[in-house]
Amino acid sequence: MTPWPVLLINDYIEHGTSNMNVLEPILRALGYPVSGLLTAVMSHSFEYGDYDYFPLTEHLRRTLPLWEKQGFTFAAVATGFIDSLGSLEQFALLRQALPKWRAQGSFILVDPVMGDNGALYPTLPRELVTEMRTLLPVADIITPNWTEAALLLGEDPACEQRVAPQWLKRLCALGARACVITGVGNLDANVGTAYYRSADGHTGAVDFARLAPNFSGSGDYFNAVLLAVLLRGESLAQAVKTSARFIEFALRETQAQKSNAGNGLVLRGALQATVKKWTADE
Repeated sequence: MTPWPVLLINDYIEHGTSNMNVLEPILRALGYPVSGLLTAVMSHSFEYGDYDYFPLTEHLRRTLPLWEKQGFTFAAVATGFIDSLGSLEQFALLRQALPKWRAQGSFILVDPVMGDNGALYPTLPRELVTEMRTLLPVADIITPNWTEAALLLGEDPACEQRVAPQWLKRLCALGARACVITGVGNLDANVGTAYYRSADGHTGAVDFARLAPNFSGSGDYFNAVLLAVLLRGESLAQAVKTSARFIEFALRETQAQKSNAGNGLVLRGALQATVKKWTADE
């Protein structure tokens, strides 16, 4: 286990379960110290409609040089929601910072948070897609959902699932060393698929049961476990499989407790099972 923290660059949702307030507790529960750099604060997530939003660009502009002066080092850096409502300056700041961290040995995960269900999130500008593409060359792995993969490639999200292997290859050609596409539909409405392509070109897919409607922050739950497994030195194939099973376990527990989708997933059992397995492996 690395003594260095994982740096999460993301926004904070004050009501709801996604982004920073999903990633941080899962990573901590799995044994990883966490640092956070907030990009914005939102009153609640996009799906609720009208929201209050405060970008923290000035904070990033002041904090990044201070951290560089202090010589802070991170085992991994994971980016999520980056402000494009206030301006696009945060992308410029991260284009400078991410290569420096990677040169110091940080593993870089880029989650290109832009949209879902076939479209950009409401109010986000189209320029966001172009800016997001500029982060791919520094990424060790990217984790778009199906809609975000389509946006990055300029494709129609309504494309059939069979194009997934080609999309993986094209996304890696944009600079990402590895890629996982989540939330891919299936001919069977009760089954979802995550497709992956590792840095050595190996591709594969992992199916998982779709037991319930979309829960807020599902991609963040997946990314937290994926990153934790990769930092243990396991293969991308194993990391995707572990993450998919984690989500499936949590969905079953959530469904059993009849929890509201807006409250996110019930994680206690999934976390206990994961920690127990890791302890046994050690």
